[in-house]
Amino acid sequence: MTLRSRLDDLAADAPGPGALDLDRIRGRIARRRRTRVASASAAVMLTAAMSTVAAAGLLDQGDDAAPPAAGSTPSGLPTVDKSPAPGPQQAFTSRGCGWIVKDQGPAPDSPLRMTVELDDSVDPDDWDEPIGTATITNVSEEPFTGATGPGPDTYVVRDDSVVTEPGPQQASLHGVMLAQGQSVIYPVHSFLRRCTPGDVTQPQDEPLEPGTYQVYVALQFVDAFTLYSGPIEVEVTG
Repeated sequence: MTLRSRLDDLAADAPGPGALDLDRIRGRIARRRRTRVASASAAVMLTAAMSTVAAAGLLDQGDDAAPPAAGSTPSGLPTVDKSPAPGPQQAFTSRGCGWIVKDQGPAPDSPLRMTVELDDSVDPDDWDEPIGTATITNVSEEPFTGATGPGPDTYVVRDDSVVTEPGPQQASLHGVMLAQGQSVIYPVHSFLRRCTPGDVTQPQDEPLEPGTYQVYVALQFVDAFTLYSGPIEVEVTG
């Protein structure tokens, strides 16, 4: 079976935008939320190895990466406050726990736009609940058919260092089929635990200390592009 026929099968079985239980997803997001838009953001992925979705390999940083350095704004990227940053969204990558989130410059265009909405404040005790939503909208003039993993990857950063990396996800593909202007919504999750490099048992780690953190969100579409959003400020409560 070719990748194209696999994508067609996935798209045929894809749920409609209204099939998600939005009341449950938004149950933890009743407070005032901030909206961040990843405007026409994408990164081309052409290798056949990307045809399987693996959370550990979603964002791969080059060998020239440096350990975290002190600073007030992660990687020199402007922290978005209450409106999208001007210009195209910045692509980024990270090696994960304890490393910086590295700016890769403006992301190339894509037919999709990702809008991320997060709670103004989140509680580590509610780590099994989503901290927000990511709305994916087809902003092109043509129907879109593709495939992605179960949901976005989320990096939580403080003092230029990743303190909570994306959790493991099921290695499965989900078909996405969107008409012009149509959207689909994914929950945005984070364990909100202080990660330890090389240790993936995040729910057993210590909760993040109260304070302000920056959140980066990425959603990869197989053999196509990646959507980005961040940094987004969020307040962790105790």
